[in-house]
Amino acid sequence: MTMKSFYTLILMVALTTFVASCKKDSNNKIIGKWKFVEQFDGYANGGTFRWYAIPTEYSHTLTLSKNGQYSRKENSSGNFQECIGSYVIINSTSLEVITNCNSGTEKSTISELTASSLIIDRQGFEGKIRYKYLAVE
Repeated sequence: MTMKSFYTLILMVALTTFVASCKKDSNNKIIGKWKFVEQFDGYANGGTFRWYAIPTEYSHTLTLSKNGQYSRKENSSGNFQECIGSYVIINSTSLEVITNCNSGTEKSTISELTASSLIIDRQGFEGKIRYKYLAVE
């Protein structure tokens, strides 16, 4: 190996390392506060196959922190509840949540994630139910 090819190899390794370290993790988009605004039932709950708006009194907010902390606050007709725990994202699309409100791990699929919207799918007995959230600033 010549000195010129050695330096070229070193430069390529350094450049590759730099580019890889600068790549933004797409899962960082999920970090923040989200408000539940719409639901799509498909076959579940009578099979409406449409999105419908969630009234404010039945809505909730999710807070997903960078360190993996999870919080869900809801007001169900004046009954306030907060579920706290942790979350992990597996393979960019699987969301697993463990909270004080559930006895086991809640598993969902992230089907859409942008800076302003999040759609989470959960498998029910009668099919998939989709939950749409909007970013809260």
